[in-house]
Amino acid sequence: MSKIAIGIRCFGNPDSMFHRSLIRFLQKNKTQNTMLLPTVYDLPYHVAANEISKLFLDSGYDNLLFIDSDMVFEYEDFLKIKADIEDLKNDKYGIISGLYPTRRGKLMPLVMFKQDGNWVSDVTKLVDGITTVDGCGLGFTIIKRKCFELPCFKDSPYFVMKEEISEDVYFCEAVAKHGILIGLDNDINLGHRTTVTAKWNLKDNKADLFTQDCFGRAN
Repeated sequence: MSKIAIGIRCFGNPDSMFHRSLIRFLQKNKTQNTMLLPTVYDLPYHVAANEISKLFLDSGYDNLLFIDSDMVFEYEDFLKIKADIEDLKNDKYGIISGLYPTRRGKLMPLVMFKQDGNWVSDVTKLVDGITTVDGCGLGFTIIKRKCFELPCFKDSPYFVMKEEISEDVYFCEAVAKHGILIGLDNDINLGHRTTVTAKWNLKDNKADLFTQDCFGRAN
């Protein structure tokens, strides 16, 4: 059984539905060798990711689960992604993410493939279980320690934000150059908060919107 450290990037005031998810996780979690790292607050995305990575490496744990403070998840989602990263048949994967939609602009599933030099979202390529993708976000994503120990990161940050490349894509591309695969498990279907909770409906290929917070108030 691996040791999993959980790192939370908190942006602004945590959403009530994220708070509900986190409290339920803390109430239900009975798994051994799980540690909640100190939360990193109100830093730019790439800076927060680098700070969490440093805390993780200092912990001596095996895997890092990134969770952003606008995600809506269940305890079962944690158990599934934990089982995924520990399953020997998934050893080729160094990064595994759950499925969730974007939260800005047009809602679309964060299923990232590179096609002719451009990033595209294509749910038709998803298979049952884990699909190999070219990139993923950090909203609910588990990463093996070996990814951070690659030589490409010896003298450079793990996460870098560039004009046309986000910090998560930068990291994924760097890791993939070393032959380590990135996976997306569409059985881990997560909510992403905007003014409502958005989840991607694979069957109907659309975003489902849930319009209540954890107190039952419409929003």
